Parts: sequence; structure tokens; C-alpha cells
Amino acid sequence: KGMKAAVVLGRLAKMGRGMSMGYVRRLYIGLVVPRMEYPLVVWYTPVMEEGKRRKESVGALKLLSQTQNVAMRVMTGALCTTPLPKLSLLSRIPP
Repeated sequence: KGMKAAVVLGRLAKMGRGMSMGYVRRLYIGLVVPRMEYPLVVWYTPVMEEGKRRKESVGALKLLSQTQNVAMRVMTGALCTTPLPKLSLLSRIPP
């Protein structure tokens, strides 16, 4: 559900006549993040490393980070080759 909402944000934030980065950021924080975090209360268990393997909710964490990356690219209008730490600084969303 979070990825679909991030894609819809992309439609709203078109380069030519779309919304500004500030408005898209507010929509992301107000609509997309709560939609992604709601089921985490029940299903998420913290990721722990045992030896070389990571256990518990690695898949959920991966989906959250992918959705956040798509939303940051939509907000800033950046290309896919832009480094994620720079996008995080530019969009003012913590990693």
C-alpha cells in the first residue's frame, strides 16, 4: 500500500505543472508514512544479526526502505543514479 501511495505522489509531483517539493513532502509524511507504519505494530520484530545472517523482519524493512527511496526520488525529481544519502539530506527525511 505504501508503494502505491508513493507512485500516486509521483503523479502529483510532475516536473512541469506538479506540486512543489514541500507539499509532496508533507503528503508523504502525513499520508504514506502512517499507512506503512500502521501494520508494523503487530507484525514487525527488530532485525538482529546472528553471525552472518540477519533474522526477523528483514523483508518488511526492505519494503519500507524501497518505498522511502521512491518517495524521495519523486519529491526531489532526482535520477535513479543519485546517491541515497544525498537524497535524504535534500528531502530532509531521515534514513
